[in-house]
Amino acid sequence: MKKFASFFIILLTFGIIYSGAILKDFRAKSENESIIVEWETLEETNVNYFGLLRKNINGEYIEIKRFSPKGSYSYYSYRDETAFKTTDRVFVYKLEIACNNNEKSYSREIYVTHNVSSVKRTWGSIKAMFR
Repeated sequence: MKKFASFFIILLTFGIIYSGAILKDFRAKSENESIIVEWETLEETNVNYFGLLRKNINGEYIEIKRFSPKGSYSYYSYRDETAFKTTDRVFVYKLEIACNNNEKSYSREIYVTHNVSSVKRTWGSIKAMFR
């Protein structure tokens, strides 16, 4: 029992436990016209998928990308290139961790202030109208 307790304390020190996964890190940053979202796992057990969710401050979450699990000790990265096309400046991201038994859990929310020039934002909106 003592070994298990020590292992559990070490685990909590280095990662956060969700159903099916232990996340080592979950972060995002504004970079040019994109937002880079990254996370690392220590353990992935029975994970069906990771869903990357995004919303603006007053909005509802939408899934912007779904990732198949790679296995324990994996690194994931996503470049959100659609963020500059909106008038929003602050975006909120979280992960949905879905297990094979239909159980789901959610990571903490991370907030990103996205600084894109108004010229770039306007040009992105104009291009989107003609797609």
